[in-house]
Amino acid sequence: MNPEPIDIYNVGIDSINDSEELTIIHNYSGCFNHGGDKIIVRRKKNKFYVIFNDIERKLKNKELDYFRNYEIELINLTNEFSKTICTAFSQNILEYGNLKFEYSESCPKWSGFEELKKKLKFK
Repeated sequence: MNPEPIDIYNVGIDSINDSEELTIIHNYSGCFNHGGDKIIVRRKKNKFYVIFNDIERKLKNKELDYFRNYEIELINLTNEFSKTICTAFSQNILEYGNLKFEYSESCPKWSGFEELKKKLKFK
């Protein structure tokens, strides 16, 4: 099944229904490190829960705004090609239902995933 592109007018955190999930994946690589992280938001009985590594907890209302802001920033990023040459690479993937949005950049300048982790106190 090929996922459909995300509708930029519907934010995923507000679009998932009960028993559905929003998944955010961040992959990175560079000269001296590489890896990835995943944050899952699950909706159960109209409450939102976040899962990161082995931590699962209920989201507060203000934390839902963190996800909205992350999604809006991510979807509105432009992929400007600079003349800077480097080996660093960053990939952000947002999925919910059968929708998917992916943003990748060489020489990453946007640190939205790390900021989201910091605001959620996962870092």
